Amino acid sequence: ALQSGVVDGAENNPPSFYLSRHYEVCKYYSLDEHTMVPDILLISKVIWKKLSDQEKNWVQEAANESAIYQRELWKLSELDALEKVKNAGVQVSYPDKSKFEDKVQPLYDELITNPKFKNIIESIWEQAPSKEQDEKESFDTLK
Repeated sequence: ALQSGVVDGAENNPPSFYLSRHYEVCKYYSLDEHTMVPDILLISKVIWKKLSDQEKNWVQEAANESAIYQRELWKLSELDALEKVKNAGVQVSYPDKSKFEDKVQPLYDELITNPKFKNIIESIWEQAPSKEQDEKESFDTLK
């Protein structure tokens, strides 16, 4: 559809953009980070209740360690995909997200006054990495 012009754009993260071979027909890629999908590790309550306290600790420790490792692998996968699509001639751009943030600020201002949404919004902001943290993680991954 992209190649024939039926569709004039698509949405994908960098590894999917590369692995789906969208870069072969899309020569422009905007990395605007408009979504960030969380990866979630789950365990059945039935299984969890059957575990001893020591086993629960082992599973939790393994989950914590694997989450850190998964984020490292994902960042490397993103960097590798971006390098490959750039080498294939794709122009990658990084839009100024502050303009989008400015546009949605009135919505935040309205929702934050509602107790139903206030806690959710504050929780999201507390967990979001700062720009300094994000840049440090990117740099540390490259080492």
